[in-house]
Amino acid sequence: MLNTVSVTEPLKVTPKISRFRAVFAWVTMMILWMFLFIDFVFIDVTYTKEHLWRFTHLPIYIDDIEIFRIGMNIGLVTFLLFFILGIIERFDLESQTAHRLRWIDFAVFCSWIYLAWYIEMYVPLNFLLFFTACIVVGICLHFKQLSVIGFQAPVQKRLLLLIVLGSLLYMPIVDGLGFEVTTALGIDTYSEREEWLTESLQLLGKIGDEGKIASALLSFCISWVAICLVGPIGEEIIFRGYLQTLFTRHVGKVWSILITSIIFSLYHIDVPYFLVLFLMGIILSLVREIFNSVWAASALHIFGNTVSCMYDVFSW
Repeated sequence: MLNTVSVTEPLKVTPKISRFRAVFAWVTMMILWMFLFIDFVFIDVTYTKEHLWRFTHLPIYIDDIEIFRIGMNIGLVTFLLFFILGIIERFDLESQTAHRLRWIDFAVFCSWIYLAWYIEMYVPLNFLLFFTACIVVGICLHFKQLSVIGFQAPVQKRLLLLIVLGSLLYMPIVDGLGFEVTTALGIDTYSEREEWLTESLQLLGKIGDEGKIASALLSFCISWVAICLVGPIGEEIIFRGYLQTLFTRHVGKVWSILITSIIFSLYHIDVPYFLVLFLMGIILSLVREIFNSVWAASALHIFGNTVSCMYDVFSW
């Protein structure tokens, strides 16, 4: 009888702690996604001489506003509680993510990447730290069965290569179509996000002082790695690895592709590029579905961003 009690008592504690951790994970995830979309609040709309609506961002930062700083710190507290309870229960919640993807797994994933996002708010690294955390956390949570989030090599590699290289032909068509429809809706296609990306990549070419070449080169490398390598993989893990997989189970493949693409487009906080990003999201989701691999979508995403970045650099 004594042996039975000693064995079963620890088993009663772990689920209770896991429930508390799950609550903190959900809260941290909601705070993270609230702040990922919070920039919509700071969008300024003006009417141009060309009779088009131009969307720009007000020169306001999240940490400039007290209530937002409080929200960020609440998220940090919930993450720390999530982490401390994880130590107590020996991260039992994470060990349950091996076999089937659930929404709580996504909440746990978002909780672990929250700290990287929080640090980036004070130490800007072009989201290099954030996307690196997405990759590392995604792999660590599902290292026993990486196929759960699509971490498996695509089988039809020749077809994938054809699709990736073919993007040189069909992506300009997708961009042109998106911009035509956007202009027809009365929206100016000027994008501050694209201008910032271009300027950050052209920084090296703009520096004439040789004494600053080293720092410019470092900045360029960080920007390139964040935009063309780590960023695409991190985004694919979030959208095509987690969200598309979860939505497919609940609403089917078609609606999953549409919903994931809409969220992907909104996530970039770029109204003029919304339709272009939406169409790109559909293509990436289709590639993920066809090859049943996040790596396939990542390859196309990396190639597309690299071509775009190289164009920006050499067109300066």
